[in-house]
Amino acid sequence: MAVSTIPALKLALRTKLKARAGLHDVLVSIGWPSAPTGDMLLIADVIDWRQEPRALAAGTIKLEEWYTQQVLVRVERAGADMQATLERALSIAEELFAELLTDATLGGVVMEALPAGGKTEEMASETGEARIVLVTLDVAVYARV
Repeated sequence: MAVSTIPALKLALRTKLKARAGLHDVLVSIGWPSAPTGDMLLIADVIDWRQEPRALAAGTIKLEEWYTQQVLVRVERAGADMQATLERALSIAEELFAELLTDATLGGVVMEALPAGGKTEEMASETGEARIVLVTLDVAVYARV
C-alpha cells in the first residue's frame, strides 16, 4: 500500500505539463534540475500535509490526505524590463492553472488538485543586467490513499 499520493501526483503533473504546447520551451522538472537554464517550472515542496483514516463501506479503511503542492516558476530576462519578465512568468503559471482546471484529478491520481494562490518575487540579477521573477504557486490537493 502506498503511504501517500505525493509521488504519483508529482509524476502525473510533470507528464501533463510537459505535454502542453504553451510550455514547449520551458524546463518542467520535479525539484531543481542539476543544470538549471532558461524558463523553468519546478514541481517543488509539499507543505501542510495531513492524513486521517476514514471508514468506508463494509469496514474498509482508507487514508484521506490533504496537502499543498508548491510549484515554482522562474524566468530571467536580460535588460531592465521587469514587466515583460513578470508577464512571461505568469503566462507559464497560467498553463499550470489551465491544466488543473481541465482535469483536477490529474487522470484519477487524486480526488482534486486545484490552484490555491501563491506569491511573486521580482528582483534584479546579481550583476543588475537582468530581471528575475519567481512565482510560487500553491496547489491544494485532496486525495484518498
